[in-house]
Amino acid sequence: MALKTFKQGILPLVIAALTFNSCVKKKMDFENMADQQWTPELAIPLVNSNFTIKDILLETDKNNQIEVDGTGFCTLVYKGNLFSVKGTDLIPLTDNNVNTSYNLTAGNVLALNALPTGSTYTMNFSNPVTYATGNSSIQVDELTLKTCDLNIAVNSTFRQSSVLTISIPDAKKAGVPFSQTIVIPASTGGNINVNQYVDFAGYAIDMTNGGTTTNQFTVNYKIVATKTAAASTVAESFQISQAFSNQSFLTVKGDVGQQSISANVDTVAISIFKNAVPSGGDFRINYATIDFTIDNSYGIPIRLNNIQLFPYGPGQTFPYSSVPLPPAYTNLDINAPVVVGAHAFTYPPRIGGPSSTQLNAIINAKPKNFIYNVGSQTNPNGVPSASQRNFVTDQSQFKVDMELRMPLDGGAWDFIFRDTIPFDFGEQTSENINSMLFRVYANNGFPFDVSMNLDFVDTNYVVMQTLAPGTLYADVIKSAPVDGNGIVNGKTEKTNDFTLTKAQIDNLKTVKHIIVRAIGATSNNGATDIKIYDHYNLNIRMGVKGEFNFPLNK
Repeated sequence: MALKTFKQGILPLVIAALTFNSCVKKKMDFENMADQQWTPELAIPLVNSNFTIKDILLETDKNNQIEVDGTGFCTLVYKGNLFSVKGTDLIPLTDNNVNTSYNLTAGNVLALNALPTGSTYTMNFSNPVTYATGNSSIQVDELTLKTCDLNIAVNSTFRQSSVLTISIPDAKKAGVPFSQTIVIPASTGGNINVNQYVDFAGYAIDMTNGGTTTNQFTVNYKIVATKTAAASTVAESFQISQAFSNQSFLTVKGDVGQQSISANVDTVAISIFKNAVPSGGDFRINYATIDFTIDNSYGIPIRLNNIQLFPYGPGQTFPYSSVPLPPAYTNLDINAPVVVGAHAFTYPPRIGGPSSTQLNAIINAKPKNFIYNVGSQTNPNGVPSASQRNFVTDQSQFKVDMELRMPLDGGAWDFIFRDTIPFDFGEQTSENINSMLFRVYANNGFPFDVSMNLDFVDTNYVVMQTLAPGTLYADVIKSAPVDGNGIVNGKTEKTNDFTLTKAQIDNLKTVKHIIVRAIGATSNNGATDIKIYDHYNLNIRMGVKGEFNFPLNK
């Protein structure tokens, strides 16, 4: 069973009663007691609380959840994302620069100089563009841009005033092809520079040239010149630069190639074992399982070629160096959606369960982490077919989630926990306090025992006072009885009294920490398999009785 939670969930309440670390400070003012009371004894109830397994586990271990079946049986569940690769990680976009030059030909010069002033003359030319992504293996059929800055720079020595129109027939927004018009003043002998910014977001660019290629589109240019009095020469030219930057996509269609998708090696914390002492006690979970859920919203076939899980804990050894995986995990083909925006899920076979002892053995060794490594490859069978090309959106993900399930069925014994709690008695160590008696009553419907010891230490961790001196551990909670199936069939009661004398109270003046040492076991010191149900209940009642020496009010 998960005895770490005794320390985190139940023991702090016991500690609160035994050390008046929180409740007493709120309800008892030692400094002003003489002004408020008329008797030399004072008894105050501190806590009267009831707890179920959800109160204990979910309050103290935020990384888990409790699942309850139709009978009320509880399973502790850890869910974690091993890795997630977004579409923007798979297809990086880079800046693209399109540079085009146009020099006047002898024919252009002859025609322009023959025109009367004010007449127009049109010149058309084009530039085929090869579009580059941050990965040269990616072949783009169609790119829909989410963001894109298009900066156009024109350098002209043309002596005629003109209007430049730049158009991209295969780039459309709401079905309308891209077109931008720029006015260029006539040069009087020097360079004319004109810059214009265009928000290119939202344009979808067909890069197939009618289905014959990829990563290609054509930019068309039209210059309409208006004749001035100046004569033109073949030395005149246009230099046109178009810079596509700050690009991100909404959708990419085509062939992303055979890319390796791997997660950085990382860990999943099993926080229920966080404070377990590596050499302390034994632990038995009977039916631990691990399930993987693979969510693919890429329109890309993917093959999972590697999942590895390694148990880890500082100074710990494990019966298996890694979690044994079924053969189905070798070269596992992942389902892919066929519609943009859809998800396809793959559920590999469950690991562990009643027929498997390896995972149980690893879990029972109390690993604090699983180190994982995941690898996969896109388009494992090569180039995608013409009828089902790859697609990726900015929201697409390839995500592998892990779920560790630990049914609360098993046992634990000689389980040792240690923790350090800040504590400052402060000015409350009044000379008027002669003694204090703390009473803890437990009515337990859970199948576990807990004993504990508290050392009050100063800033140098020198023990100034030990609760219940002369005993290693004080029994605090006694296990409820269970039937032959490990199910609780009754309750137990236990009352504990802890007394602090005046000398012991004075020892608390320099105390800054409490060191908690607890030892726990399920029924029959872990020998009996027990089961945890959501209707189990623990009632803790605590009170303090103090004897004081102070003058009465006048």
